[in-house]
Amino acid sequence: MSRNPSASDDESVSTMNRHARLIVLAVVSILCLPPVAVGDGGLTSDRLPAQPADRADLAGVYLAFEVALAANPPEGPRLSRIQRRFDTAAAYFFRGQLGSAIALIRQLSWELEHDHSPEQIISSHLALHPAVSPSIVTDRDSPIELQLVRLSGTRVPERIVPFHFRLTAAELDAELLIEPDEEGRALFKPSDLLGNSEVTPATFNVAAAFENGVVLHGRAIHLLDIAPQLKRRELTARLDQAEAESPVPDAIEQCRRRLRQLTANPNPMSSAELLAQPAIISAALEAEVRAVELGVDPYLNMVGTYWSPLELNGSAWPLSIHAPSSVAHESARKRPLVIALHGAGGDEFMFMRAYGAGLLTELAEQHDFLIAAPLTYPLTGDVSYLDHLLEIMDHRYAVDHDRIYFIGHSLGGVTSVAVLNARRDLMAAAACIAGAGRFTRQDAENHPPVRIYGAQYDRIITPESLRQVAAAAREQGLPVEYEERERLGHVLIVNAVLEDAIEWLLQFERSGGGEGEARGNATEP
Repeated sequence: MSRNPSASDDESVSTMNRHARLIVLAVVSILCLPPVAVGDGGLTSDRLPAQPADRADLAGVYLAFEVALAANPPEGPRLSRIQRRFDTAAAYFFRGQLGSAIALIRQLSWELEHDHSPEQIISSHLALHPAVSPSIVTDRDSPIELQLVRLSGTRVPERIVPFHFRLTAAELDAELLIEPDEEGRALFKPSDLLGNSEVTPATFNVAAAFENGVVLHGRAIHLLDIAPQLKRRELTARLDQAEAESPVPDAIEQCRRRLRQLTANPNPMSSAELLAQPAIISAALEAEVRAVELGVDPYLNMVGTYWSPLELNGSAWPLSIHAPSSVAHESARKRPLVIALHGAGGDEFMFMRAYGAGLLTELAEQHDFLIAAPLTYPLTGDVSYLDHLLEIMDHRYAVDHDRIYFIGHSLGGVTSVAVLNARRDLMAAAACIAGAGRFTRQDAENHPPVRIYGAQYDRIITPESLRQVAAAAREQGLPVEYEERERLGHVLIVNAVLEDAIEWLLQFERSGGGEGEARGNATEP
């Protein structure tokens, strides 16, 4: 039995035809797509090489955290969380787990900058790192490999969020984005970003920027006119030639020691080499060599922060010095000297660049005092090293010996007390932050005042132990006071109390008997 076509039949046929056309179009579209490798789901972590982190990687992340902390000071529960978590990162560092320390410090920086904790997908990417090789070149067309790596000993996501390498030139307002290959790798030449510009030297900042908002910074790439080792050889030869009849032999020896910063292969344990900006250091050393060739000591009344290692027992004792800018136009006026001793695991740059993002140098400019920050460890065995340090400072600056102060963190606080026990004639007062040793029995009338700061959350040197040290000293009649700060941990307490500690120290001066006496109500030098 046949059916007569109806309107509904026409609609069905029309609908079928439309569906057929859509299917055909879809098939054609699929056939026209580029081929996709079977199983290709983007970059996976097993394609990335594992690389151990070193102190340079950690230093860069730590300094960035200090900047974020200074710009976004937390309060209340967030302050407590960040303090405790940072001490956990410090524990990772002491256990040699640098990758874990870096990932955790990056998480804390994210929290400070975004006002909330990172989500899991974000925090898992913070254990990745953009590596560069080589980091120093002298040819603008030299190929440099950029490689996303997994920091050894850390957990990273199985699938990596899409990213690109971002390069910026410090000397130009220019940016270059480079897509990585399927192994997380790319090649870069300085000329790719510089173009026709003749800028040399140049510094290129490298970052891996992910689609989820994570930006990971790596080491900078430096384009130089001459390789560091060749520049060092050239300057050494000029010093050799100038040495025979030079009226400033000590300056020549100091310049030789400073030349160690010029290296393409920095010592992984030396912040002076790891953090050096090759072009800036090269230009500074060129000027210093030129000065000694003219018979001038370039270190007399030198202002700013600079590395100035001392020669002791045949080896270099690292030392960082800061002189306020006022020295340049008023060098004869005597100034207080603050000797800053870092904690275990740190070095001579901690107080200058790390704690509080360089807060101590800002305070030196504000209150007009000198800073000498030596490597602490040698002093734990022989405080006589300080005599040589003071000789150097006296040679270069007008030091007020009645106003020499010690400030120390952790091991530095313990060492400050050891110096006081052995040579209290050296200091007017001392501030010990999250660390202090036992005071030997001494005459209370000739004892410099000491303030000890403890941190509520400190589990490395507990506030209970510091309270006991201060109480035992007071039982002897010694002028030792204790102050405990809430919601602070072992490391970041330095940032919180540094300004208070400096203002407290500057009240005192050493009298003829050696004891510290208050300078009235003055807090300014």
